[in-house]
Amino acid sequence: MELPRLLEGDPPIVLRGYPVEMVVAEKVRTALQRGLASTRWRDFGDLYLLTGRVAFTAAAVREAIMAVAEHCKVDLEGLVGVLDGYGQVGKCGWLAWRARVALTEVLPESFGDVVAATVAFADPVQDGSLAGTALWRPVEREWRG
Repeated sequence: MELPRLLEGDPPIVLRGYPVEMVVAEKVRTALQRGLASTRWRDFGDLYLLTGRVAFTAAAVREAIMAVAEHCKVDLEGLVGVLDGYGQVGKCGWLAWRARVALTEVLPESFGDVVAATVAFADPVQDGSLAGTALWRPVEREWRG
């Protein structure tokens, strides 16, 4: 990524980073591994915010999830089963974290809504029910195509 300098003539600042699909894949992997025992509220907050702002392709997300799962030796399964009941189990921790990091204006109060949004994004990619050309529509929070 290149950031332009404020003074003309200076070369841009070059930053290295991970593709956003890899960031999402790592957070999905963590949710799979930790399940109901997870206290990684930031991961769920990041997933919610990223999937509300970035238009993804199913192929790119699937490739990233598969690469991370293979590297970390994680069996892929639906988050819907792994996180069943987590919206209620994690409610108090979520509310405390959300208030502590001052994200009450941008993240839902209901942790169940956040978990449901995460499942709606990740599970269709993982289970192969989407065509690789399917596009994530961040405003609608749904896959199309």
